[in-house]
Amino acid sequence: MDTMRGRMRETGPATTRFQLSGQARVYNAWTDCCAGRAFIDRAELNMARIAPEMAHVSVLSRNEEEGFRFRLAGSGLRQVFACDARGRRLNEVKLCIGDEAWADASNQALDHLMAVEGRTITSDGRIHYWLRLPMSSSGKRADMVLCHDRYLPLGAEDDPEAAARALDQALRLDASVAA
Repeated sequence: MDTMRGRMRETGPATTRFQLSGQARVYNAWTDCCAGRAFIDRAELNMARIAPEMAHVSVLSRNEEEGFRFRLAGSGLRQVFACDARGRRLNEVKLCIGDEAWADASNQALDHLMAVEGRTITSDGRIHYWLRLPMSSSGKRADMVLCHDRYLPLGAEDDPEAAARALDQALRLDASVAA
């Protein structure tokens, strides 16, 4: 849900206008795999195409009894969540609880087989830029969500790309060694 504007935005190839180049990179890699379908098989995703964004990528699987569970969570998300989310359900990761971008948008992406994106203000005052893309574990039905999430400081909406670059620099392991 784009709670900054009070609505969820649905995206499509002709109308997509991403505020972050990383979202566009992940979306373009996903659409290139779709080949006329509404979702991709996870095996089709070319990880090399989204490598610069892997710190901000996660994969959720949906199980009717348990809800969503993290199958993958990049290092940027581990830092924001203050834990390794892999294997955890959404309701086990504090920052995901009550954030419509996680459960609601992920359900919408799977239920309607469409890309969903937006931005929300988090309870701790950051701007959460997010993207949800339907994916399949077997190629037969969409049961996973490819996610891209950036948590930027409030005020970053003036130049979110610069804020994202600054946070990426802080994530670099070699930058902390060189300092």
